[in-house]
Amino acid sequence: MTKRASGSPAPHGDPNGASLGEIDRRVDLAVRLAQAGYAGQVLKGATGKEPPALRPRLSRARRLFPYLLLAAGLIELPWLTFLAIQLPSATDGVSWSYFWVLLDALEAAGLILTGLLYRQHNPRLAVFALPTAALLLIDAYVDTTTTTGREHLAALAMAALIELPLAAATLYATHHTWHRRPQ
Repeated sequence: MTKRASGSPAPHGDPNGASLGEIDRRVDLAVRLAQAGYAGQVLKGATGKEPPALRPRLSRARRLFPYLLLAAGLIELPWLTFLAIQLPSATDGVSWSYFWVLLDALEAAGLILTGLLYRQHNPRLAVFALPTAALLLIDAYVDTTTTTGREHLAALAMAALIELPLAAATLYATHHTWHRRPQ
């Protein structure tokens, strides 16, 4: 058992006389400060020296992630023009070209906004990312279930290589942003 400055033993504490509850509060505060980016200042104040880099450098992929979303949204803009020109204006009395162009325009806008908000670590990102993921999943589902022949193979390739990974990316962005929020 350790002794306090007054001579009485410290119950479950450190040599300076702090109880376990006080130690837990100090550790909790240090963790919250570190998460908020103040770890260097806390350690510098405690040791008088500048600490080594505490936060691991973000991987190149994580730094480029918001730009991937932005690029995907911007690349979809020429695709909209292609769809508007190539799709038939009416099939069975229904004009699907407007629907597909609108759907892809919403996907492009959602990807661009998700990329911008992710870059800013803005928790409002979910307002755009979740509907964008839903639109991408719906697009993949409808494309793969309503096509046949070569068009079906193209729809499967687009779903597997573009739409489903982008839906997963927007869901990742939402998850990652919400779990980085300060409490």
